[in-house]
Amino acid sequence: ANDNSVNTGTSANDDSVNTRTSADINSVNSTASENDNSFTFNNSAEDFANIDKTVIPPIESEDQSTFVNSPMSDVEVFHNSLMDEVLADRIMEQMRHDPRVHMTVPELMRSYGYGAEVHHVTTEDGYILEMHRMLGKKGHHSCAKFHKKKRRVNKGKCEPVLLQHGLLGSSSAWVLNYPEKALAYILTDLGYDVWMGNSRGNIYSMNHTHLDTRSWPFWDFSFQEMGQYDLPAVIDYILETTKREQLHYIGHSMGTTMYWVLSHHRPEFCKAKVASMSALGPVAFIGHAVSPIVLLAPFNAQLRWILIDILGEYRLLDPNFVLTQILERSCSLLRVTEVICANSVFLIIGFDSGDLNLDWLPVILGQLNAGASTKTIIHFAQLIMSEKFLMYDYGMNNYRHYKQFTPPSYNLSAVTGPVQLIAGPNDWLADPTDVQLLTKSLTDVDLSFVSVANQRFNHLDFLWGNDAKKLVYDHVIKFMQQHAF
Repeated sequence: ANDNSVNTGTSANDDSVNTRTSADINSVNSTASENDNSFTFNNSAEDFANIDKTVIPPIESEDQSTFVNSPMSDVEVFHNSLMDEVLADRIMEQMRHDPRVHMTVPELMRSYGYGAEVHHVTTEDGYILEMHRMLGKKGHHSCAKFHKKKRRVNKGKCEPVLLQHGLLGSSSAWVLNYPEKALAYILTDLGYDVWMGNSRGNIYSMNHTHLDTRSWPFWDFSFQEMGQYDLPAVIDYILETTKREQLHYIGHSMGTTMYWVLSHHRPEFCKAKVASMSALGPVAFIGHAVSPIVLLAPFNAQLRWILIDILGEYRLLDPNFVLTQILERSCSLLRVTEVICANSVFLIIGFDSGDLNLDWLPVILGQLNAGASTKTIIHFAQLIMSEKFLMYDYGMNNYRHYKQFTPPSYNLSAVTGPVQLIAGPNDWLADPTDVQLLTKSLTDVDLSFVSVANQRFNHLDFLWGNDAKKLVYDHVIKFMQQHAF
């Protein structure tokens, strides 16, 4: 991309986000031109501009048998091992030739003809978070311009929506599909003002007003701090910028967990400022999870001591990281191809290609290594073992943090307002049994529950499933329309 204004403090192609200081950023918000003439793709799924399709063999659906977790004969095992190699070669070939793999989120949005803004906000405890705002397509009315006009706002027009990613993800989670299939584009085309958050510690939000990003004090956080500090800072910033009093919140996976935490600490904040909350693959109780993270759960106390205290491994997941090597061994049990297993998101959450748009898999693999704190993954491991929705367990130091010897439970009855839970029947992380337990715990909400009408629908299909629009997003849009403001 030739428009350097999309990234404050760095050029659009500069990946060294870690070098920016708070003085460089200091609440500067830059806008990418809606008339930017940078490299673009057509919207059609049939056309990849500037990619030689003869070089990249298509990723055929027949290869999906590689990932189906069912007993196989020796012949089938041999056949599928060959398919693993073929699929891995195809993915790696496309990753070498597809320019989308290395684009930033604003660059990716512009490549499909949409505008982008980059905004920064500083949390109460000093973390500098980057947000990405999607603008309408070229020639279409922009919500950014709409809010600047001091006139009465029409109900439903340019209502702000915050999309919050899950564990190990970033704002890219919402744009890694074609515009007619990805939620961020769909909502923008419907006239919503779409904002995408980036939680502390991921590649877009690795900055602080004074802490060294290589130090333990910087990485001493889990989803507890993301919900308590990140979300209120982001929500207040969006409302102040748009001159609105409320917004819609859509979270996936850990993005839902963060909202439950915020509601626990500041229930009146959520009640006043969130018009509707849609939870995709909602995570609170995860005692029935079957994703690879389950392998770590029994050893969460030892992992905390070894990784953080002894090895100083504060950030997930480096290829040489001990935790990475443990998880990679689980791939042989789950029969996931090596190139997929090398991606941290699939390592933790699991992979099932039943409804995944494999055409985008190489881009997803290239984009989704956003990182997270080791403490966050240990916190999730603790939830699996306890089968409860508890604050971080500091062991012998619990009393120092909580004035009690065991970690307190989050108060889910503090969640109020319109809440929509959407569960996937084949979700490895947000198991339907655990989602039902969450449903019973949300005692003071205007609750809408949707079970996805596809028995193979899993945790990542909420983002990249071929049928996500029909099965999930249409429900979300209808729910938001019912609670327009």
